Amino acid sequence: AEERRFEIALLRTLGANSGQLNAAVLGEFAVLGMLAGVVAAAGAAGTGIALARNVFRMTEYTPPLLQLSLVALVSAIIVMLAGLAGTRRISAALITHAGQGWLSEVRDLSQGGACLVRPQHWVDGERRLCRIYFIFDQETVIAIEADCVRQGQDDLGFEFQAGQETVVEALLYESRFIGKDEP
Repeated sequence: AEERRFEIALLRTLGANSGQLNAAVLGEFAVLGMLAGVVAAAGAAGTGIALARNVFRMTEYTPPLLQLSLVALVSAIIVMLAGLAGTRRISAALITHAGQGWLSEVRDLSQGGACLVRPQHWVDGERRLCRIYFIFDQETVIAIEADCVRQGQDDLGFEFQAGQETVVEALLYESRFIGKDEP
């Protein structure tokens, strides 16, 4: 999950658009689903042949290749849809300041600010103005200017700058898909 978040954040900051990211993720999930379907179909075919020959003594048995191929295709579609459904949340937050960037996760989000996981290479300092890119799956990235007002051992507290009410509303609207137990 961490690698996917980093890849999406990196690709978005390099200019990848929603269509490109969606195509990449759909392709990845389709390949995973097809691979799982092919492995399952091959296992079923092998088991069928072994049972037919060794248990039922059927020498002329041929596995139903059309039905097994259909299983592989349906598996690809199911995994692709399940993968897309599972990615609808804030997948990462990219914190930028003075030409540096840190990838983080969202712990809490409110009208006035956000609590983010402290990035590994974050250096403590004074209150600093940062730009935070909240990255939702592959379609939506929302950037907000925020002051880092608290630097704890495990997390950072940010206060959103005034005058961004519309952006904050969009962020909170998009984050409505996050479950109570998810960050």
